[in-house]
Amino acid sequence: MLRGIPPSIAETVSQHAFAASLIALLISEKMRSKYSIDVGKVVSMTLVHDIVEAFTGDIVAPVSDKYFKDMREIMEKDVLEKNISSQIVKELYTEFMEQKTIEAKIARLSDYIATYLQGLYYSSLGYNVNDIISNMKDKIKKYSSELGIKDIIEEIMNN
Repeated sequence: MLRGIPPSIAETVSQHAFAASLIALLISEKMRSKYSIDVGKVVSMTLVHDIVEAFTGDIVAPVSDKYFKDMREIMEKDVLEKNISSQIVKELYTEFMEQKTIEAKIARLSDYIATYLQGLYYSSLGYNVNDIISNMKDKIKKYSSELGIKDIIEEIMNN
């Protein structure tokens, strides 16, 4: 994250992936009564959802969307092919990016919630990340409504 957050407290890709994976596990557990969900797949997918960033670094969304949108997809495929030997990781990453399955959507929602919570933490330390918090909150509402699990997400976020 930018915004003057010192490296000593800035969240790493692995910290984010771990937090998002735990959130994915909680969401999947709550949703299993309503949906047929492969919980292991959700957690695994969430764990590897930012694996490309281990090689490229985090390109913040406003910059990526404005300047690199078409190039980003090409770059991600290239990084996967050249640096990741595991076929399972490649498949999970691709499924996450395509967003066609319930597991991929839960993984994305978990990513947004983890980012939102980290934003709240930075804000509590006095850093101006209100746009990130607001943006993630909107995405969380949209995704949870689309999945029909707004009540589940509100319960998780309020505990």
